[in-house]
Amino acid sequence: MRIATGLSILTLALSLPSGATLAETIELDIETALNRAAEANFQILLGQESVTAQEENTRLNRSGLLPQVSLEAAQSRRQVPTFGPFADYFTTNRYFTNSFDAVLRARLALLDTRSWDDWKLSKLTLQATREQLENTVQEIQERIATAYLAHWRNLKRLDVLDSILERDQILLKVARDQADAGVATTLEVTRAEVRLNQNELARIVQETAVMESALNLKRILNYPLDAELVLTTRIQAVPPDVVGFSDEDFNEILSSRADYRSLQVQVEQSRVASSAVSRERLPSLFLSGDFGYAAENWDDHLGEQWSIQLGLSMPVFEGFRIDASKQLANSELRQREIELSDLRTQIESDYRLVLQRLASAYRQVEVSRRSRELSNREFELERIRFEEGVTDNSDVVDAQARLADAEDTVVAAEYEYFLTFINLARTRGDIRRIIHWLDQH
Repeated sequence: MRIATGLSILTLALSLPSGATLAETIELDIETALNRAAEANFQILLGQESVTAQEENTRLNRSGLLPQVSLEAAQSRRQVPTFGPFADYFTTNRYFTNSFDAVLRARLALLDTRSWDDWKLSKLTLQATREQLENTVQEIQERIATAYLAHWRNLKRLDVLDSILERDQILLKVARDQADAGVATTLEVTRAEVRLNQNELARIVQETAVMESALNLKRILNYPLDAELVLTTRIQAVPPDVVGFSDEDFNEILSSRADYRSLQVQVEQSRVASSAVSRERLPSLFLSGDFGYAAENWDDHLGEQWSIQLGLSMPVFEGFRIDASKQLANSELRQREIELSDLRTQIESDYRLVLQRLASAYRQVEVSRRSRELSNREFELERIRFEEGVTDNSDVVDAQARLADAEDTVVAAEYEYFLTFINLARTRGDIRRIIHWLDQH
């Protein structure tokens, strides 16, 4: 017997595809899912690289404000032809010169508004890039939270269908027992079987919905697709802990919105760019010099050489380029200001609306729960009447259908309520708020 069992196990192992392993079970709560966004999503990884690139670009622009120092050493040999009225008297018509130079050169911009403005603009670009990355993180976390909630809803619906099937089987057994006792008719048995088959079909369809939402969640979180997800967040619908709209609260929301902060930086960037164009008419002042040694050959006696320069340059006529650049910068500034004003209005509108939806969604949850309790009471009364032979099972089947609809309505209402919480967290600029709003133990 042991030998047969061992052979069976060996046959099963050999029949598995190469590299196949047992499915991994992953226990997942909402906080772990949100924390995984940074390492699982390629858009965030690309955003992080954009920040790194802009940091180096800022350093690159800062280099124009620092001294530029270089060391040069060169040995050269030059051939020069002999020409002139006495060229025919020379044995050859050319002669050679050698020179060796070792020079340390330095240049420092004493007054260079262009380099200073480029550095300031690059710092603002870096700040805007960081804000854009934070906004991307919020968008990805919103997708993760929504996917997590969708899978939770599908699992709850599957549990509801299991409860419905359990009641259907009980009603079918009662109908068959009464038919055997001569109290019920074959029609009543058939009616119970039809109801059971309909709900079995609904459960099969729901199994596909559960698999689809699970695959979507695993794909977003970059988990193996063959892994089994176990959601551990115990989501409960509690009364909303927010009050009405207030200016103080709204100003706090604006400061916490990464997209709004990013656009504010872009407005400041356009304003600096406009001022920078005007400063292009200012002169540039620089100091440069070099110090070194020179000789005919590198191993000869070296003689000291040096020079120093103080230079000034300014544009006189540039083909009206500066004026056109100024108008272009002012236009971009006005565009950014319009966008900022529109975004502020949109955020305010979204915030007011989501507060109303939150209150409405919670009332819908309360009403749907009361409806479920009433439907459950109705079903129990109809079931008792049927078991006692007072009526046929048509009334209890109808009551069972209404109870099933009420239970499904509760799941849908709770899902919409929790989804509104996600929208509220996104509007307030921090998706991670839902960790405390949804996970109520």
